[in-house]
Amino acid sequence: MKKELFFSIVVPAHNEEKYIEATLRHLQNLDYPKDSFEVIVVENGSNDETYAKAKAFASDHFKIFSVKESGVSHARNVGISKVSPNADWVFFLDADTFPEPPFLKSLVKYLKENEDRTYVVGTAEIQPFPKSPGMNFIYGGTNFFFRLRSTPYGGALFVRRDLVTKAAFDEDLQMGEDESFAKDLSKSGKFFFFNTKLVHTSTRRYQNGGWKKIPAWIGLWLFAMIQPPHANDPASFHRRLKYKAVR
Repeated sequence: MKKELFFSIVVPAHNEEKYIEATLRHLQNLDYPKDSFEVIVVENGSNDETYAKAKAFASDHFKIFSVKESGVSHARNVGISKVSPNADWVFFLDADTFPEPPFLKSLVKYLKENEDRTYVVGTAEIQPFPKSPGMNFIYGGTNFFFRLRSTPYGGALFVRRDLVTKAAFDEDLQMGEDESFAKDLSKSGKFFFFNTKLVHTSTRRYQNGGWKKIPAWIGLWLFAMIQPPHANDPASFHRRLKYKAVR
């Protein structure tokens, strides 16, 4: 009998006490064999109850780690070092982003239907939570743009394990680290954008007037994307820009 694909789900968590429990409860409720996925939470540099709340979920396949250094890329790299040797795919998930129970089964179906496409890295469509006409419009546009540009969401990023353990997120980049990581890996195969309604993320970025920052975020992001990365140049735009969007 052919085994199910094994997923290592890596969740970086910095000051996420308001969201981490809900995300981990959703991961507990995934309709997928418990011996075919693991969850790796990397709490990094928090000064709230994130670690304590995550630790309550610790089990054989929910592994909770804590490191002093902050930075989402650092936390993801720590998570990479902890993935099971049995993993087929590594799924990087933000602490305020959660999949519905059928998600992994639907993703496996999609991957098996496209086995001949040599996918190595990809992302999933993301829905707002809670929903509203305004948020549906914003996220609909974002999903369209990311699909059009073959750009990954850092909060829902899939990488084939045999490649991810040979790579790392650039911890010096302040912006575009997700796209840089995915583009490097795409040299070994194809990128996919999984159309789904089963992944949701908090709309906290747009609360308390945050929506007013959308034009500035889009402008900065577009400008950053047209700049040469110059990965080895410490003075490059990508490294100097202080990206303050909430993770």
